[in-house]
Amino acid sequence: MPNKTISYGSVNEAIDDAVAKYKNNESIDDILYWINQDTDLLTGWAYDTDTFFNDDWVFLTSEAELFLTHENIFDYFEEKQLVLKTDAEILGFVARQANSLFDDGYAVHFQSVDEVFLTATCEMCGQAGVHFSDFNICNSKEEYFKSLINKGCMLWLDHFLSHSNDDLISMFKKNITDKYFDI
Repeated sequence: MPNKTISYGSVNEAIDDAVAKYKNNESIDDILYWINQDTDLLTGWAYDTDTFFNDDWVFLTSEAELFLTHENIFDYFEEKQLVLKTDAEILGFVARQANSLFDDGYAVHFQSVDEVFLTATCEMCGQAGVHFSDFNICNSKEEYFKSLINKGCMLWLDHFLSHSNDDLISMFKKNITDKYFDI
């Protein structure tokens, strides 16, 4: 359980301490709790230090969001848009759907600092710009991606980094074809 009594003079001080402790294999749970309890401070730190404003990011979604599993798909698509016969048609639909999600969607940002990776989730907040949350530290981008995938996340840039074409086709068939059509 995090120690809620720790305090730092700044987010930068807390992150420096977290990196040092992480590299020494010490627990950083208390520090992460302190950093993540005020996302405005984390966001301000990211802007002040230019951390996360690089090319190291990917969009974040889930199978439920991509295939609208908690909603009636016909509220969004006509039947003819969903009766897809070929793998290429299915993958085209998935790519269009993924692209449409990220106008105001979530992304995960990561940056290598002192031989570790600082990570955070980013949300576009209209004219307020980007807002960061869920700060963490890990050993590598691959480790970070694996932890996100294990939580059920799907990672997209210009294609899915987390799932193969066969996975995407299978998801489409399970969530749309098998659910709504007798094909």
